[in-house]
Amino acid sequence: MTTNIVIEMGYAAELHREALIATAVVLFVFILIINLSVSLLNRRNLNGGN
Repeated sequence: MTTNIVIEMGYAAELHREALIATAVVLFVFILIINLSVSLLNRRNLNGGN
């Protein structure tokens, strides 16, 4: 997805550019949720699973 955004951003028109930005936002939120979940799991494991 990231490669698609970077490659197509240079020649994208209005609607296409908005779709690429929306894709980037979705990707960012998805990665943020994954990172927060892993961080929470690691914190639980360090505290002994309580």
